[in-house]
Amino acid sequence: ADRIYAKTKTRYFRSTDLHTILRAATRMKRREGLVLLVIDYLGRLDLSRVKGDKTHEQIGHVTRRLKDWADENEVPVILLSQVGRAEKGMHNAKRRPTIDDLYGSSAIEADANNVLLLHRPGLIEGTPEWKSKDTRKTELIVAKQRSGPSHEVINLVAQFEFARFREPVPEDREHQESETPKKSRQGSLLGDEHAGAKRNAEEQSR
Repeated sequence: ADRIYAKTKTRYFRSTDLHTILRAATRMKRREGLVLLVIDYLGRLDLSRVKGDKTHEQIGHVTRRLKDWADENEVPVILLSQVGRAEKGMHNAKRRPTIDDLYGSSAIEADANNVLLLHRPGLIEGTPEWKSKDTRKTELIVAKQRSGPSHEVINLVAQFEFARFREPVPEDREHQESETPKKSRQGSLLGDEHAGAKRNAEEQSR
């Protein structure tokens, strides 16, 4: 993997037109080689030139076109999409996201080989991670995997300074436990002092 990244250059296509993006990607594939196409993101694509009278029909055309292009050129495509749970109320916002929360979910579910969702519970008010101010904990939810098990959750840690995610290490848990036990130990000590004072008062009254 390191050798692949070392030889790979990143190119940016500044366009919201799907046909323009795919033409440029095809040209690059022939001239320089292309190992991955990432579209950021579905909601920014201009759907006015896409077939379909309704939005869900246009999104379906986009996902099918991308799938066909990936198969024809043997290049994997990552299509980013927003999660729209906030529009459904706070109760839904506190749970883990699902495919149904994606913009254009039905088309994505039908055409995608894999659907991965990122969930950071520390950003949601009321969760244990929010209370402990743990904004780095991230859950990678395998919502769909055509060639493997789905509905699995993989724990990750966000490294904002490098704009990446990594697997947790024992030091992460030790750091989390070093914060919360302070309160529990303090509460235990206060409880012991209170219990000792109560016993002394009982002995004096006897």
